[in-house]
Amino acid sequence: MKQEEHRIIAHVIGEGVAPSLADSLARYPEHSESLADTIAYYQTFEQSLPTETAPEPLSSLSQRAFRRALSRVSGPLTSLLIDGITVEQLAKRLDLGVDVVIWLERRQVEDLPALLYQRLAQALQQPPERIRVFFTTPERQSIRQQVAERAESYGIKKTFRALLQASQTMTSAQKAWWLARLEEVESDT
Repeated sequence: MKQEEHRIIAHVIGEGVAPSLADSLARYPEHSESLADTIAYYQTFEQSLPTETAPEPLSSLSQRAFRRALSRVSGPLTSLLIDGITVEQLAKRLDLGVDVVIWLERRQVEDLPALLYQRLAQALQQPPERIRVFFTTPERQSIRQQVAERAESYGIKKTFRALLQASQTMTSAQKAWWLARLEEVESDT
């Protein structure tokens, strides 16, 4: 008798809607006492529990704050090409040539101006200190990558000014603007 009673109670409660005492007593009059206790308990305690709802999507401001906070607890940057950004997109955001961005990505540039750190931080939505750490931390390469590189590129670094002047992908206006910023910095020191 107990097993039958448990099966009926499980069936009544498991229908997915709040059990009705009147319907349950009409269908199973021989189990009226157990059903009354169970349904009273269900309606008092379990039915009043809030149902799980999907979280509201974050606003764009909250998403940016979340990404910034996450980047601070994450490890150091291993690439400037984060969040699916391409070399071309980063070059456009920085107003630099693709060839200069490739040298930056390889960490083969010396004497980076503070303005570039600021622009990189803004373009990548990262704290400026995280950008600085990227350039001061040596790049970790696999043996396969090292062998695949041309021998003359090992360990060679160029100044930012030399890269600007040698760039094949920057317009003369872009070069002039960046060189003028470098002149301003040098005249201030």
